[in-house]
Amino acid sequence: MTTADETRLLESTSATAISHPTLHKLENTTHLIAMFCLGVFNNGTFVILNASAKHLLPDAVGGFYLCNSLPSLLVRISAPYWFDRVSYVWRMRAATILMIVAFLIVASSSSNLSLLSGVVLMSVQSGLGETTLLSLSSRFSAKTLTAWASGTGIAGVFGYVWVIVLTNWINYSTMLYVSTVFSGVYYFSFSRLNSFPCTSNSSKDVIRLDMTVAERLQLMNSLWRWTIPLLLVYWAEYALQSGVWAIITTDALSSDSFYQYSNLCYQLGVFISRSSGMLFKARTPFLWTMGIGQCVMLAIYLADYELQFLWNYWLLPMAVFVGLLGGGVYVNAFRLIMETMDEGVRELSVASASVFSDLGCNLGEATGLLLQLLLS
Repeated sequence: MTTADETRLLESTSATAISHPTLHKLENTTHLIAMFCLGVFNNGTFVILNASAKHLLPDAVGGFYLCNSLPSLLVRISAPYWFDRVSYVWRMRAATILMIVAFLIVASSSSNLSLLSGVVLMSVQSGLGETTLLSLSSRFSAKTLTAWASGTGIAGVFGYVWVIVLTNWINYSTMLYVSTVFSGVYYFSFSRLNSFPCTSNSSKDVIRLDMTVAERLQLMNSLWRWTIPLLLVYWAEYALQSGVWAIITTDALSSDSFYQYSNLCYQLGVFISRSSGMLFKARTPFLWTMGIGQCVMLAIYLADYELQFLWNYWLLPMAVFVGLLGGGVYVNAFRLIMETMDEGVRELSVASASVFSDLGCNLGEATGLLLQLLLS
């Protein structure tokens, strides 16, 4: 797609902004806290299941990860073709119900089939919720995006700490039943968001676009400058999480302990970098540097697994760096899209770009499953 084609596409779908309250009034403390909480609980539930994977399905962690991400990818792939027809409210209601049902099924499962069906539902919830809320954040400034991204960043730390601490006192099934309380906090947080800024072609709370399927695909293709680094960084980090980190055993840490603590360190790095959206504003070339750097980290861990030139606790600070790279690409890629794309297609652009983070996850988890088979 040429630059001229992209310009014509943006002009043909551009919306004329109407007057609305200034963003600094909409983005008050309550609004930003609510967006932060939505990030925590939308992604935290996904992390809780991943943190439990070694216990729930110990011989197929990579397969568990795939079930917890492939349905999300399918939601994201379809999102650009129907999100502008369904309101934010109904999408969030569906996400809340899916969260409750998924926790209940996994907690009460008596077979791998029923367990994985619950994992699939949670994956649908995660994809639906994240794509919806990322799109919504594009109507506001970088403050709202950073609040959301910071919440999704701490969600990883929260999810792993929740599992590690509670399973020292209660069993995994009871922990998952207790986790259903998050669905109430999740929807309450959404209800506390301020009115959405809107444009002249809005229908209720969504922006309706008169675009063909081909035009929507063209728009997605035009985002490659930011989506390819997203895909690279997610592929490498999820290959690490579901593959290499699941099989490492050291003198100081058992396989289960290393899996939990390496992922906890990774999530700490993600939280730090995703919270830095207002402080560290990377440009497009540096996005590519971080994406390629994550692939280098995957190669280093693979080499270290065989050669053990760094071992035991030395592996954990490296996991923090992996998280810093992943979170940095996430928040800056979406910020650049929001700053660059025309108002009329901004929400659609964000929804389209989110496909590539999930595609990277799924490719990484498939790679992780292969690495488990080859290296175990």
